[in-house]
Amino acid sequence: MLRTRPLVAAAALTLRTGVRYHGPIASRALSQRNEPGPIGGATARLPLIASRCLVSTPTPRMSGAAAVPGAAPGDPMDVTLYQYETCPFCNKARAFLDFQKIPYNVVEVNPMTKKALKKLTDYSKVPVCVVNGVQINDSSSIISYLHNLLRSRSGAVAEGTPLPDVTAEERRYDVVTAAGDDPAALEREREWRAWVDDRFVRCVAPNIYRTWAESRQAFDYMTKYDYGSRLQKEVARSFGTIFMYLVAPRLAKRYKLKADVRESLYEAAGEFVASVGEEPFHGGTNANLADLAMFGVIRSVEGLDTHRD
Repeated sequence: MLRTRPLVAAAALTLRTGVRYHGPIASRALSQRNEPGPIGGATARLPLIASRCLVSTPTPRMSGAAAVPGAAPGDPMDVTLYQYETCPFCNKARAFLDFQKIPYNVVEVNPMTKKALKKLTDYSKVPVCVVNGVQINDSSSIISYLHNLLRSRSGAVAEGTPLPDVTAEERRYDVVTAAGDDPAALEREREWRAWVDDRFVRCVAPNIYRTWAESRQAFDYMTKYDYGSRLQKEVARSFGTIFMYLVAPRLAKRYKLKADVRESLYEAAGEFVASVGEEPFHGGTNANLADLAMFGVIRSVEGLDTHRD
């Protein structure tokens, strides 16, 4: 159907950096080599890519990039992501990590007990990312923090350039700039990253939990993880299914979605595709952070009826 074309065009895309999506494996480091660098290398191609968790642990204040652990060229990178497998925000963070081939550990958090998260922090939402001992909690803050770190490590910015403190909600899209950067392009990237968080993500939950069957399908992943006994897993899955099935219509009403929430999803996906125009990426000839954010959110519904539609 014509109306589904924007979503299908977006959802069918795959990373072409030599990195296949591994899927979240609890406490397992992905095996990609650490090849940091700013997005947009000649081989870093992503086909046309058609929330917020507030930050609680501040980034260290700094007089220069070297004050941030891992910012200097050659510094080790130790990254652990605490997540729920199907969380759109967690998928955003993973999309960036995978695209940049950053090795990282994944800790799958039990959504019922949040035991793994409680051992780390008082913060109760995901994703949470620990980068060289620094805890960052917001998906967009995580991406900005890592992006800035990679630019510093690659030498794209002058030595000693202060990195933005992205831990404040209003600064979570801040990126370090360098000579030759296009201010208009950076502002457009920022606007569309915010659009993904404020517009597109809001269409996701009402769609994946739209019916009882779809809601239960969305929680199938829980049976893969060590959440306790078989009975405990089924209780957790059933509770999640019921709760989100009941919440989904309220979210649709709050975000003023159409009666057929699929229509709102198609419409939003179409807006992003239209904003790309004739270029291969939202970033022009190369993928930018808005492309990766959109790709990550779409990847969160992979395998579900929403994705197949």
